[in-house]
Amino acid sequence: MVTMAKTNQWMEVLREKAEKIAAESRSTPVVSHAVDMQSLLHELHVYHIELETQNRELRETQRLLESSQRKYYELFDLAPVGYVILTDQGAVEEVNLTLCDMLEADRIQIKDKPFVIYVAPEGHSAFYDHLHQVLQARRRSTANLPLRAKSGRVLTTRVETVPVYEDSGTVKHLLVTITDISELQQAYENLATMTAQLKVSERGLKIRNDVATVFLTSAEEETLRQLLQIVVRELSTRMAVIVLEENEQLWCTSVEMDQWGQALSNGPSVSPPCQELCKQWRPLFREGFEVQVYNGRTFEFSTGFVENLLIHPIQYQDVRLGLLAAANRAEPFTEQDIHTVRIIVESLAPLLHARWQKQREETERRRLEAEQRRLEKRLHETHKMEAIGRLAGGIAHDFNNNLQVILGRTDILFQFIGPNDPAHTHLEEIHKAGLRSAELVRQLLTFARKQLIAPRPVQLNDAIAGLLKMLRRLIGENIEIVWKPGPALWPVRMDPAQVDQILANLCVNARDAIEGEGQILIETRNVSVPENALDPKMGSAAGDYVLLAVSDTGSGMDEETLQKIFEPFFTTKDMGKGTGLGLATVYGIVKQNKGHITVHSEPGRGSRFTIYLPRCSEEVSGTDQERAAHVPMGRGETVLVVEDDPAILTMVGAMLEQLGYTVLSASHPLKALEIALHHEKPLDVLLTDVIMPDMNGRILAEEVQRLRHDIKILFMSGYVSESLLTQNVGRRNVAFLKKPFSRADLARTMRFLLEASPSGPDVTEST
Repeated sequence: MVTMAKTNQWMEVLREKAEKIAAESRSTPVVSHAVDMQSLLHELHVYHIELETQNRELRETQRLLESSQRKYYELFDLAPVGYVILTDQGAVEEVNLTLCDMLEADRIQIKDKPFVIYVAPEGHSAFYDHLHQVLQARRRSTANLPLRAKSGRVLTTRVETVPVYEDSGTVKHLLVTITDISELQQAYENLATMTAQLKVSERGLKIRNDVATVFLTSAEEETLRQLLQIVVRELSTRMAVIVLEENEQLWCTSVEMDQWGQALSNGPSVSPPCQELCKQWRPLFREGFEVQVYNGRTFEFSTGFVENLLIHPIQYQDVRLGLLAAANRAEPFTEQDIHTVRIIVESLAPLLHARWQKQREETERRRLEAEQRRLEKRLHETHKMEAIGRLAGGIAHDFNNNLQVILGRTDILFQFIGPNDPAHTHLEEIHKAGLRSAELVRQLLTFARKQLIAPRPVQLNDAIAGLLKMLRRLIGENIEIVWKPGPALWPVRMDPAQVDQILANLCVNARDAIEGEGQILIETRNVSVPENALDPKMGSAAGDYVLLAVSDTGSGMDEETLQKIFEPFFTTKDMGKGTGLGLATVYGIVKQNKGHITVHSEPGRGSRFTIYLPRCSEEVSGTDQERAAHVPMGRGETVLVVEDDPAILTMVGAMLEQLGYTVLSASHPLKALEIALHHEKPLDVLLTDVIMPDMNGRILAEEVQRLRHDIKILFMSGYVSESLLTQNVGRRNVAFLKKPFSRADLARTMRFLLEASPSGPDVTEST
């Protein structure tokens, strides 16, 4: 508070400042005959300056005061402890936000109320005693008080109160600091509990030490028996039993003593009462239980009677491990006996759990190691099959090139040698042998899973009949293949190679299931499934299907095996005899063609795989001879042929020239690019091999299309990885022709490619 003298002193200073400012501000002296008026105006000017200066300094002082006040309230409200200002009667004058949070109440709800309403009832007396002590002693005082929050939660607090006095000596108010020590109090209580536990009796320490010693020094099979001997010794009983639960099985170990303290029987599941105990006490493991004492009661077992029974659960944290029981004692069990058993169980439970956990971890480790070895072996088999596939693909590529020359040249010779020529018969035999060889190569690629998929209408009876000879060689002479084709079979739409793959996998699977002699039955028929007769197991829609069934007289499969047979890498065969991919491949092919597959099997009664393939509305195209009857000719279009094999390059060029095309040949991709760049006339079709040195056919096609935007692409290959063509086959103006192809195949594919509309359907694979 600023005194009057201080104020006058400030006024004098302000006057001096004002006179100085006024003197400096008079730039032109005022001339007046009225001297008094001039003096009066001067005084007024000085006072005006004084007032402005004073107001400016007062405003600054007020700003500083408000800033200081805000800092004070921030310090007051946001302090880590609660502050409250009380009257000498205990009413609340002011309270900070920290205490409001503690009490879960707003400031307005606390102010002007007796603070005692926030003290728990059990602390009222201590609160009034604390106020009385502060007021009487007239000095700082502390106390522990329980406060009750608005929600009912009770906090343990440390209260420190300081009295503030007026100049007259009367109490102005009480400054109270409140600290929440609930957690600290809990820590003290926990410490006290731990201290109490540590201060166990000499007997308790000995029991814990004995239990630990048994686990550390005894063999695993002896541990439980020696633990039970501790129970018998400490409780003076003649029988002790421990029942442990593992994998929902109860395992019992017991010790019985005669009247002289000699062991009668012990060991896992050998003591006669154990099995009855497991039978009678199993509900305890399902429902859980506390300590149970049966004093003065007798329990009958097959070997005699048990009396005065005490049962204690063995549990570690939330894991129920088993129970410990003691019986056959002359005196009833007491609270001290229960305490003794509790000490044994508390010492036993973590050790049992650790051993149980170690056993589980060891079992899991062995399982994972076995699984890893199994997966490594399967991976090895998969890599081996992949290597075989690559080898087969490479062989097929070279073999198809040779077949292409043989079949292509015979096609050309057929144009010059008529049916009446003596050489025509020999030429036909050469052509048939070439076709049979081409079919063998196709089957080889099918087994190697390297055949590109080309769905088309297929007559299953014809496809299966053509495959029987190869299947009989594959299966062996000791197993009979019975073929029962259905009449007037509907066509299905799928790649013929996939038919081969399905039958080969199913027949090999059947062969491996047959020991010695046996039979494999292959049958087909038409099936119509109405809406009201749908089998939920089929998982397919109503409609017309072609049924293909393969049955065998093998060993059959159980239900567990049936649940997994279509899983990749699942196999019941010995290592090295199966990859686990055969039936998974069959399942994938059937689903890819919108079909369904079911299997019925019983151990010792064979297996039956039934496949339902949707009926195809398209008609099956004619035989090779029928298709060859119509050979569309060219119209002088220019074809750039690229092939690194000179024999095929010459042969394909001759075929195209016979068909009426203009041919430009290139034995290397770089030469083809040079022709595409410099040839003056239009190029209509690029006919290129896929696998070539330095640059494959896909890259060559992309480069040529950059130079000739309108050129159409026809790939030809006897074997090619799908990744080389997936970016091209399926696009408009692009087609694929499998080697070996005939003159008629080449003629039809060329016309189909050239006559396809740019906005029409995609051109895919032709055969």
